[in-house]
Amino acid sequence: MTSKLSEKAKRFKKAYRLEWRLSNQKEAFVKLLFESLGFGVIPYGLGVIDEKMKRRSGSLPDFKIVDEKGDVIAYLEVTGSNFHKKGEEKYIIFDKIRKFSMLDAPTFFVYLGMKNGKLVEAKYVSLRQTLRYAVNKLYHRYKQTRWGTIEHFIYVPDDAWQSLNDLVQELLRLRVGG
Repeated sequence: MTSKLSEKAKRFKKAYRLEWRLSNQKEAFVKLLFESLGFGVIPYGLGVIDEKMKRRSGSLPDFKIVDEKGDVIAYLEVTGSNFHKKGEEKYIIFDKIRKFSMLDAPTFFVYLGMKNGKLVEAKYVSLRQTLRYAVNKLYHRYKQTRWGTIEHFIYVPDDAWQSLNDLVQELLRLRVGG
């Protein structure tokens, strides 16, 4: 039985068809980076590292980070602009913050900002840190997306984002139980 795509899903696919491949390359980069540092990285969300857009999108983080026994120590969600501008505000979809807060392990948002097909910024912020902004209405933004819907975002200030090296250190602490 095949289901028809909603109008919203059709608009999303049309708006992002040219960016899908780049977004999947960013996911592949994150997977390779953390695997090369000795972490177990398992694609978790719908359509992660998949060249073809799925018929629907999911609300799961992109990756599980697992220890040697296969136990989940953290989740990673890859985000970021494919048209990065220095100093631009970084947002996380409010619904993701809400849903990911119910997960059983720490969650981290990895921001990869691209410009002209090149990586120009790589940072992360923890879900725990984003909750501080989610409870304060000053950080809420409502923006019209390219597919015509209004989405609820949380603005996370630049000084909250940290280097990926700090994320590696955090994951190492989690892996050894600290």
